[in-house]
Amino acid sequence: MVGNCGKLSILAYESVIGADDPAFELLDRGRSGRVLTYWVRVIPTPRQAAVLLEEHGGLPEEERGYPPN
Repeated sequence: MVGNCGKLSILAYESVIGADDPAFELLDRGRSGRVLTYWVRVIPTPRQAAVLLEEHGGLPEEERGYPPN
C-alpha cells in the first residue's frame, strides 16, 4: 500500500516497484456500499483519486484504466 485516506487506498504491486513505467491501483472500499477500482500511472491526491473513482471507477474485475502490457 502506498497510502490511504479513510476507505480510499492507493496500491502498488511488487511487479511495478522499480519499473520504468509503474501503475497504481486506486481502491475505494465502501463509498456508496460498493468497491471501486481504477488504475493510474501517477499517484493523485486523495481528492483527485476520489473524483477519478467516482467518474471512471468500476468493479475490480473490470480493471478500468489498467495499463496495456
